Amino acid sequence: MTASFVHEGAINGEIFQAYVEQVVMPTLSPGDIVVLDNLSTHKIPSARKAIELAGAQIWIGKYFINRFCKSTTKIC
Repeated sequence: MTASFVHEGAINGEIFQAYVEQVVMPTLSPGDIVVLDNLSTHKIPSARKAIELAGAQIWIGKYFINRFCKSTTKIC
């Protein structure tokens, strides 16, 4: 797990976009997986596009749990 970030206060679209561009993007490699929940800020198209352009996959909420459980021997 990489790309730690601390921000005092609420996260809005502008802050999330800056986080993706300045913190997440430099750490991504093709094939990486970025897990997001359904927070409205995570639905910003430009942030998602940037993650995908880096060759990473985006897994969201319940979809992530289903994929993880199918790919491991852990009980979910």
